[in-house]
Amino acid sequence: MRSIELFSGAGGLALAVHLAGFEHQLLVEADDNAYQTLLHNKKKGAIPGVSSWPIINDWVESTDLHDYREIDLLAAGIPCQPFSNGGRRRGVEDDRNMFPVFAGALATIRPRAFLLENVNGLINGKMASHMEYIILQLSHPSSALGEGQTWQEHYDQLRTQRAEDAEYRVCFKVLNAADYGVPQIRKRVFIVGFRQGLRPSWNFPTPTHSKEALLIKQGKFEKYETKTKAWITVEEAISDLPDFGGKDAEAMQHLHIPGARKYRGHSGSPLNWPAKSLKAGVHGIGGGENMLRYRNGKVRYFTVRECARLQTFPDSWLFNGTWSSVTKQLGNAVPVQMATTVVKSIKEAFSQLA
Repeated sequence: MRSIELFSGAGGLALAVHLAGFEHQLLVEADDNAYQTLLHNKKKGAIPGVSSWPIINDWVESTDLHDYREIDLLAAGIPCQPFSNGGRRRGVEDDRNMFPVFAGALATIRPRAFLLENVNGLINGKMASHMEYIILQLSHPSSALGEGQTWQEHYDQLRTQRAEDAEYRVCFKVLNAADYGVPQIRKRVFIVGFRQGLRPSWNFPTPTHSKEALLIKQGKFEKYETKTKAWITVEEAISDLPDFGGKDAEAMQHLHIPGARKYRGHSGSPLNWPAKSLKAGVHGIGGGENMLRYRNGKVRYFTVRECARLQTFPDSWLFNGTWSSVTKQLGNAVPVQMATTVVKSIKEAFSQLA
């Protein structure tokens, strides 16, 4: 099965799609450092099959996609700044909103299915109407925003469309990465659409891990029957790494970064619990974020390799750029293991159509 990945970043979602059994026909990434991360891992063959990835360094809106109309899956981690709780939250009114660009790609390629990931701030508070508008755009991607038309006018126009006339059947759900074996509490919105006319029986995958199972494992919760595994803790995720001052530290991107400090409400991630959600930062990472908290209360920044472990990247995957750039790439990445679970469920749905 064939796929295209837009806004590829450091490759978290691209890896998931690849590991789920799809063959990438194109990856598009505009950021130079993220592109170099992808290119470096392609050149050194970081995992089997990555050497064949066709990667271009360009803006998605400048990329000609007309030659990719027989694609099974179109995937993207849309840039989240317009919808992030840490930003101005201008949503679809923000010039950086890339959902219309993705909808345009969807109209051009007409894949059998698509997958998007974004921050859960997309569905909170004042973003609710923005989210409904986005879902309508993705359901009717050929009905693009007209010249001079406001988004509210376009929204009202799309709301008059009949459900049976939708080009894609679209659903969304907030998923917590920790519930799928990722050692990080990271809630994100996943949006999935199947082209109208395809009728696979599909639902978002059932969680495999739980907080309750971890509390039972730690003896902090009354035992009862649970079919889920325990959430993965920070200690379990990174304890087998060598000391960050060891001889292999530089090769593994496992070097100590100085300057970590605790602030009220920002005291780091304890060893015996999944990590707090990794942050990307706009101008680097401020104090209190992306930190490990030892049992004695001392803190330090997670190393690059530890952050990669918390995002379930393979150890062979290396990142290009300065500390700030790499932190941004990792904070924006889609956790590989979580996304792989979702993509595999989509692939299994396709098997019903064979």
